[in-house]
Amino acid sequence: MENKKKVIYIIEDDISINHGIELTLGSEFEYRHFYALKEIEKIEQADLIILDVNLPDGSGFEYLKKLRVSFLIAISYLILSYSSLFIGQLI
Repeated sequence: MENKKKVIYIIEDDISINHGIELTLGSEFEYRHFYALKEIEKIEQADLIILDVNLPDGSGFEYLKKLRVSFLIAISYLILSYSSLFIGQLI
């Protein structure tokens, strides 16, 4: 029986964050990297989508609204603020 890897779409315009996510999650997944919304023609198979909110060509929230119309998916939000994290380290 073939053990197929789960597919994770990483939609993040910062290259170091995009690849850092992959390094953090490990090699047991298959990754598809996107740096802008226009790069995504169609989501064929994704077990998990990690989506940045601020992308160069649109809002991640608006893209998420489109996904919800097309797919029956569970959505979890995790919002991190890099600038807040950085400020917190300065104080």
